[in-house]
Amino acid sequence: MTTGNKYQAIIFDVGGTLLEILRSPNDLAVEAIAHLGTMSAADYSNTIRQVVHEWREAGGRPELEDLPATWVGHNHRALSLMGFTGNVSAAAQIIENTFLTEGWSVYPDAFDILNGLRDRRYKLGIVSNWPATLENVLERSGLRDYFPVVVGSGNVGYAKPHPQIFKIAAERLGVDLREALYIGDSVEFDVAGARAAGMDVVLLDRDDRCPSHKPRILSLAQLPHVLEYNSAVKGES
Repeated sequence: MTTGNKYQAIIFDVGGTLLEILRSPNDLAVEAIAHLGTMSAADYSNTIRQVVHEWREAGGRPELEDLPATWVGHNHRALSLMGFTGNVSAAAQIIENTFLTEGWSVYPDAFDILNGLRDRRYKLGIVSNWPATLENVLERSGLRDYFPVVVGSGNVGYAKPHPQIFKIAAERLGVDLREALYIGDSVEFDVAGARAAGMDVVLLDRDDRCPSHKPRILSLAQLPHVLEYNSAVKGES
C-alpha cells in the first residue's frame, strides 16, 4: 500500500457502475423457459412488477428481497397469474437461475481502473443488490478475479441502502469502514447506504443527471483524481 493513501479499500456497485445492460432480463427469461411454454416478455415484465409491488405492500422485508427463495416465489406467482401452461415450478426456478446472468457488458473504463487499483494494492470489493447469480455474472464478464470479496444481497440477506451490507464487506476485507471508499451510481441506494454505514462514497453519474451532487465522477476514468486528491489532503493533515 502506498504511504499516504486515505483509503485501504475501494468497494464497487455492479449494475450501472461496472456492468451495463445490453439485453432485457425479461427477454432472457422468456428464452430460458421456452422449452416449457411460451409467454410474452412484456406480460411477464408487467406481472412480475405487480407481484413484487404487492409483496412489498404486504410487508415483505427488504433483507429478503433478493434471496433466491423470494424470487422463485415471485416467479411462480407471476407465471400462475399469466396462465402459463407449462411446468410453473420448474419455470420459476429456471428464471431465478438465469436471471441477470447474461445480457451484460463491462463498461469500457472498468478494466483499466481495476488494473490500476490492483497494481496500487488497494483491497477491492463488491457490494451489490443482486440475486444469488452475482458470482456467475462476474465470472462470465471477466471481473471476478479482481475482487476477493463479493457481497450480494441475494446471498447475505441485506440490501442497499441497509448499512449492514456495507459493514459485511468491510469486515470481510479486513478494513475499518472509514478506510473504505464506495463507488456507485444511485443516490438512493449507494450514496445513502454507504453514508449510513459511515463510509465515504463517490457517485458515478455516467448520464450527468446530478450535476450539483458532490463528490461525483462522470466515468471511472476520473476515479484516480479523487484518490490522488484525498491522498494529498491526508498528507497535508
